[in-house]
Amino acid sequence: MVHKIKYPAVFLLVYLLCALIDFGTTYYRQAKIPVTEYSSAELSEAMQQLMQQHRLTGAELSQAISDVQQQKKRYLD
Repeated sequence: MVHKIKYPAVFLLVYLLCALIDFGTTYYRQAKIPVTEYSSAELSEAMQQLMQQHRLTGAELSQAISDVQQQKKRYLD
């Protein structure tokens, strides 16, 4: 009877230990990510107007910004 309980308990204990280690490493990595000046929820008034005027989603706006940055980089090079 003890063997029937012992092995699942050991497995569960090891699983919980691994989950705790994974949570800790993930939390540590995210804590090292630098804080950005603006989050996506804090768009400037001009960006909000642009999104509303062209009915853009956040992903589309992000893609448009990166396209403009690439064009600017090519122009300067």
